Amino acid sequence: MKYHGIKSQIITAPIGIIVNVWGPGSLRDNDIWYMNESEVDEYLVSLQPEARANLRAFFSCLTDCIYPFTDCLMHLHEAPINGVLTQQQEKENVAMKGMREPVEWPFAGLKVTFGIMQTSMIRWRLLNKNRERNDIPFKQYRVCCLFYNLRVCASGGSNVSNFFGGKPPTLDEYLSFLNTN
Repeated sequence: MKYHGIKSQIITAPIGIIVNVWGPGSLRDNDIWYMNESEVDEYLVSLQPEARANLRAFFSCLTDCIYPFTDCLMHLHEAPINGVLTQQQEKENVAMKGMREPVEWPFAGLKVTFGIMQTSMIRWRLLNKNRERNDIPFKQYRVCCLFYNLRVCASGGSNVSNFFGGKPPTLDEYLSFLNTN
């Protein structure tokens, strides 16, 4: 029996809840593949129609440096070969470096709270014996993300919402939102 490493892409809002989930998928696929398959930039743009209509800047998602700069994806600036960053880019990097760690906290929360994404302990088989996608781990992962959000709302926040000064919806507000969408 052959097992594969797994990874996922999630987007967490400053209020501490997971707002987008893609995966989990094979560790063999790189982040650019995930970005293209999930259409994450298009999704984030679609959440902000007023920005496009008024030619304003979009709210952006902080990503790893492998991702390109897009309308809604950004990462630390890198100096060009034999070049230097501008003062503005240096300032932006200092501000973004402090946010890099909190971006990873929901992964730790999912792993610790629900014991998922631990392939050495829980051997999820992503493909069945006919090399077809096994949907069970994908569904389980999304349910864990939902429970994570319910936990954040019920407890009045998380380390992410505390870091960014955001306040998640109450449990009733969150469940009402889910019921209408």
